[in-house]
Amino acid sequence: MVTGPLVKLGRYEVKEKIAAGGMATVYKAVQTGVGGFRSQVAIKLLHPHLANEDSYRRMFHEEARIGALLEHRCLLKVLDFGDEEGIAFIVTEYFPSLSLEELVTRAGKLPLAEALFVLSEAAEGLEALHQARDIEGKKRLGLVHRDISPQNVLIGTDGRVKLIDYGIVKRDDPTEKTRAGVVKGKVRYMSPEQAAGGSVDARSDLFSLGVVFLRCLTGEKPHGTGDTGEILARVRDGKDLVRQMAEARLPPPVAALVRKLVAHDPVARPASAQEVAAEARKLLNETNPGYEGHAFRTWLEKAGPSKKPARRRGKTEMAKEPDAPAAAPPPAPATGIHPRWVFLGLTALFLAALLAYLADIYFGRP
Repeated sequence: MVTGPLVKLGRYEVKEKIAAGGMATVYKAVQTGVGGFRSQVAIKLLHPHLANEDSYRRMFHEEARIGALLEHRCLLKVLDFGDEEGIAFIVTEYFPSLSLEELVTRAGKLPLAEALFVLSEAAEGLEALHQARDIEGKKRLGLVHRDISPQNVLIGTDGRVKLIDYGIVKRDDPTEKTRAGVVKGKVRYMSPEQAAGGSVDARSDLFSLGVVFLRCLTGEKPHGTGDTGEILARVRDGKDLVRQMAEARLPPPVAALVRKLVAHDPVARPASAQEVAAEARKLLNETNPGYEGHAFRTWLEKAGPSKKPARRRGKTEMAKEPDAPAAAPPPAPATGIHPRWVFLGLTALFLAALLAYLADIYFGRP
């Protein structure tokens, strides 16, 4: 059990690890202040091997800037951003939770009511992200998440649902250029246009949300097995989702909503995430009148797979995707002595002692 900080970054005491991904590691931390002020937060540290890469530092900083502008109960709130002696970090609210991917893996699949509730809440958060404005509230930013997946939907121990990870969020910016054919995000949950490396808008996120909803209802990972290229080809084709929907035998109104969400043509998808949230609420009330957050929390506590969620693992770790580096403990702030020189100094001392010993054997004895 950790009783003290692993390392201290400014006014933040970094405690035990919560999660790890390809770009950063998340830790539980304590924010300290004057007069004995202490507050529990989460702190996300950019991996040390990426710290000197300008492109990754810019992405990390952009994630913090965007997250700070987002205000909604279904979005994880970014509180601070810092760089302490070369260690870049993002501070967010602390949200005890497990990922939707973990929940589905444990439960096998979600009952219809619980899946509709998660869909409605995730859609509410997505609408808030799509409608986000600048800090003055004047200009709409035109954000697109681009990484909606079960790993990026958190299920709180109190039944709340939050979208996370703004690392590859795209916004309308004429000065920002995206290279043609560049694909970012988790391939299984991409829209066909995203998988093809084309331009994306809010409707691409709605497609991804539909695939996540189907994952909840069936328990089956979309697009089967294979390497990234094979899965991308199936995503662009779209036939695998048609098969999955047919095998699921969903109630007709639910099947109609899924078909609309994962329509190959973006024009055929819902007009907004708010429309999706409203339709999910409507279907939920028709099948389970009066179902609200307390009912979902009760299911988590009684009918769910576990009363105590396990430690939330890394996004790529949960998906069994071997493309994320192993998470390391948080680096200590720089001391002015590079570890390489320490190693060379110790090696020199060892060799000097060895030579003295050998000289004593061959020359120091009669």
